[in-house]
Amino acid sequence: MGGKTPTIVKVQTDWQTGDRSFLPFSDALEQINKVRAVVGSSVVPFLEWSSCTGPFDTNTTQQYNGITTKDVISGSLDDYIRQFARDIKKWGEPLFIRPIGGEFNYVFWKWCAPLANPQLTVADFVGAWRHTVDIFRQEGVTNVAWVWTPYPPPPNPDISWKGDRNFESYYPGDDYVDWAGGDNYARAVWLDSLYNFALAHQKPFFLAEWGARAPGSTMTHDQQNAWFEEMFDYFESHVKIKAILYFNYHWGDVSQETAAHIAAEHILLYDGQVNYHPDVNIGDSRLIAGGKNQRELFAKRINNQRYISNLMK
Repeated sequence: MGGKTPTIVKVQTDWQTGDRSFLPFSDALEQINKVRAVVGSSVVPFLEWSSCTGPFDTNTTQQYNGITTKDVISGSLDDYIRQFARDIKKWGEPLFIRPIGGEFNYVFWKWCAPLANPQLTVADFVGAWRHTVDIFRQEGVTNVAWVWTPYPPPPNPDISWKGDRNFESYYPGDDYVDWAGGDNYARAVWLDSLYNFALAHQKPFFLAEWGARAPGSTMTHDQQNAWFEEMFDYFESHVKIKAILYFNYHWGDVSQETAAHIAAEHILLYDGQVNYHPDVNIGDSRLIAGGKNQRELFAKRINNQRYISNLMK
């Protein structure tokens, strides 16, 4: 896109499968190798390493009986974490990791988010994160960068929002985080609080997810284009943003209940108006779904020298 290939590409693995089998690093490495076969061997992986028993949907009625942050803290998963760390060390290449889970201050993830699972606390999340990092350090792993990414609260306190606005309380501490950032599917200004937090803690900013046409999105095609322009303008005016990962993914396999739940929190305002007519590509964040002019817009903006690629030396 824009004559560039990605520098960073996201892959994902849970800690356990639905039958409680542990997923080793080799599962993630298989995905990494597939990606590199397409975009080149120099791409740096960003591993979403969710401490859950998967697969898990985001709908609020689904029962979850898998592992949680409390199990991580208890030490019962130490052997698994330790072996994962050893395998990454043996692999030896640079790797970004988002451990435990992202968007932990929202209502999605029952293995780590107190708002999704009332049996969990913020202290459980912080403790699980630190415990995991401590084990990696005990194993002498030096090729990992830890990425912490809450969900951004709306800048206007009058906007109804189901997340925990006090995202700062989930911070494990400067010694346990290399990059601070967030995920964003709303207006660019929503990133302000997270960006300022990263600045205050002298951390480079990592936007781990951003995308148009998430489930429940209500933007028209023209509004999507305006949103892309707005986001790129934000990236180029905020110099401490050092990584952006577009969520080039088709959400089509999520349940209608999940899509409706997400929609309740992702109605975007433009010029004070709300558009309740869903886009024809609802649930498909892939750039290919946006049409030729949208891909051209993205290519034009990403061609800016601000954005490096693995083709650059």
